[in-house]
Amino acid sequence: MGDELDKIAGQIGGKQPSQEEVEDALKLQAKRQQEMQEQMQAASKRLESLMETQEMQRIGWAVQFGYQVVQWAQMEAAAVRGMDEMTIALLMHTQAEIAQSTGFDFGEVMKDFEKKQLRWFKERIREGKARRISRERQIERLKKRLRRKDIPLPVHSLRVPFGDAGFTYEDSLTLLGESEGVRLVLRYIALEYQRAGGTVLFLTANKEAEPKRIAKLSMTGIQWINCCQIFSRLIETLDPFMKSPKDAPGLVIVETLDRALSKTTFDMARPNKLQQAFGLLKQYQQEHGFALIVGINTDDDPVGIDPTQIYPPLLMSCPLVPVKVEKSQLVDWSHNVCIGNDVITCEELKKLVEGTKEK
Repeated sequence: MGDELDKIAGQIGGKQPSQEEVEDALKLQAKRQQEMQEQMQAASKRLESLMETQEMQRIGWAVQFGYQVVQWAQMEAAAVRGMDEMTIALLMHTQAEIAQSTGFDFGEVMKDFEKKQLRWFKERIREGKARRISRERQIERLKKRLRRKDIPLPVHSLRVPFGDAGFTYEDSLTLLGESEGVRLVLRYIALEYQRAGGTVLFLTANKEAEPKRIAKLSMTGIQWINCCQIFSRLIETLDPFMKSPKDAPGLVIVETLDRALSKTTFDMARPNKLQQAFGLLKQYQQEHGFALIVGINTDDDPVGIDPTQIYPPLLMSCPLVPVKVEKSQLVDWSHNVCIGNDVITCEELKKLVEGTKEK
């Protein structure tokens, strides 16, 4: 519609088009869209009939292979230290322009592929296998070094999703609720795990690191913000802790998942950001063998809407426990923190976390 209105405006000396002219432009735009749709449908039918031949099937496989190679190259580039989304996009664009300017000779392309690229691809495959074997061995070493098979969770409702097997070093747990309640429960979990002899890495939203009694290892909010923008950045953020020979954490707690990916190069809806951040954290977890607990704050969520309509399926399908802060019905000045079906007074939980009350 914009092009048609610009054309009309130019014809009448740059003046605002009339209602009739706008309607004509809209009709013309709709007609062109309909024609484009019909052309696409016709092309789809032609392609379907052509794909019945063996020659077209091979061409289709070649197109698919080329697309997968491009995707693989983008992922490899993303893993390079210092590469971000804009740099990768510029790399792809410049290489495409170079390819167009140099002309195309299929025979030369195949010769170059066999002499140079194929050998490089094989080397990358060998390196990938070596990294996978190394990761598997590292996970086994971590499992042997950890003092417990399962991680103690202090509240019954937190343990229910994991059954008899318990919350292990391959599991993840999400706390969904108001920031005040989620904040207290996460620190309560960290405190109990360290009392059992474990090491916690706490990614706090605060400006200061967590006290050592809550988490031996901690990062301030500014240190890990946007760490899930790209996988290489997540590696740079967590590797210094994970590769420690003495204090590699068995439990990683992310206070608020929104902070892990608060800004992106391209516009993304909040559910998509949360899904990307959680997916990258899970991928990193699988490579290093630790337990993962994340918090998601619902303070700004619309009232009365089911969380499954707000949050992505990847999050909702994983173990999740709701957390609520409610006014006590027995004591006017008191509030309760509801963790699933368990209830603890807000005051009691604060005393436990702050160290003014012994359990």
